[in-house]
Amino acid sequence: MKKQWHFDVENLQYYQKQGKNKWFLPLLIVFIASLGFGFIFFIAIISFYETPKQRSLLNQLEIYENTLNRTKEKYHHYVTKLKLLQQYDSMVTKEIFEESIYDTILLASWTSFADSMQNVQSMISFTQNRLSKVENRLYIEYVAKLLAIYIQKHYDKIEKLPLRIPLPEGKYTLVSGYGKRIHPIFKMVRQHNGVDFAARAGTPVLATAGGIVVPPPQNMIGYGNVVCIDHENGFKTIYAQLLESKVKLYQKIKPNEVIGLVGSSGISYGPHLHYEIWYHDKPIDPMDVMMAIPPVHYFQMFTKAKQLNQSLS
Repeated sequence: MKKQWHFDVENLQYYQKQGKNKWFLPLLIVFIASLGFGFIFFIAIISFYETPKQRSLLNQLEIYENTLNRTKEKYHHYVTKLKLLQQYDSMVTKEIFEESIYDTILLASWTSFADSMQNVQSMISFTQNRLSKVENRLYIEYVAKLLAIYIQKHYDKIEKLPLRIPLPEGKYTLVSGYGKRIHPIFKMVRQHNGVDFAARAGTPVLATAGGIVVPPPQNMIGYGNVVCIDHENGFKTIYAQLLESKVKLYQKIKPNEVIGLVGSSGISYGPHLHYEIWYHDKPIDPMDVMMAIPPVHYFQMFTKAKQLNQSLS
């Protein structure tokens, strides 16, 4: 506290007068300075220090980014392999079946779908889903490649597999398939052991594989004129409801050779070919074996053959 001297004019003497108290001003300055330094220190701390939640989120983000990068690499790797296998598969299919393979996969680029994703997790899920489809297709292409190699080395055996359609292309319509079907005459649900191809009477019937003409199995009542071919590998094919046969017993047959004409010679409705495939003396679904046709055409026939409807015989 500062002391001041004042002169009293009336009394003609000096006396001491106490000065004003100014202690609060330095204290206020110190307080404001402390607040400023504290704020600066707080900003510095939160800028360089990570909370446990922040560290957890950053770790998750790093894991997502690493997973995404690995998935992208695998995706592009498989897409490249898939394109090469598609080219090879198309070449093999065209060489064997004289048809181009039906491509069912759209190879979208990474950029096209990455822009539409809203976050990293959805992008990873989307990519892994596509990668799974590509891997499945690669497996199919691998099997096709092995099949092509097998065909090249064992063509004499493949020649005797009933893979073909027993009628000329464009001359038939698949009406009914294998399984429980309604008989056209008796109107009862009965086991139908083959497939029915509707066609004009007199349409040539073709052998679906090489083999030897043999007597048909017993209990073929209602089948009309029948030709049975033994392919000497456990498979037999039966061609029924023929207008007439063009072969003799124990005659050697080549694939696609004319063996008869379409008719309706048994208990049946309308001209058609009733075609069966037997394996080790038991009838099987011909659609499981007839594969020497374009995939799109096969899918249409397969869908039609699975419908529960009325057969023609």
